[in-house]
Amino acid sequence: MITTGDWVIYLNKNSWLYGAVGYVKGNDGYNYDVQFTRDSKGEPMWSRKVCSINQLKLANAEKLTEESYRSLMDIALATRDYEWCKQLTEQYNRTKVREESCTA
Repeated sequence: MITTGDWVIYLNKNSWLYGAVGYVKGNDGYNYDVQFTRDSKGEPMWSRKVCSINQLKLANAEKLTEESYRSLMDIALATRDYEWCKQLTEQYNRTKVREESCTA
């Protein structure tokens, strides 16, 4: 299930966005408002699109490093997207708790 704050990959092969990575800014249960930040080659981009669920798949955010989370939080604060910053913080904290429980 994809929810607000999740990182996703765009799957529509007929679009120039194919393979782009972004985060979900919101959804109405049918469509997802996605802010894309990286193209399929990993290059920075800034494009927003409303997508259907069949155009998206969850990206594996578990592999983000602490530094990556901090950089994304800095971007969120710089763009005054406080909700995104809050979501990143919660996502980072959930990941951190899982890591600690695995090493305990």
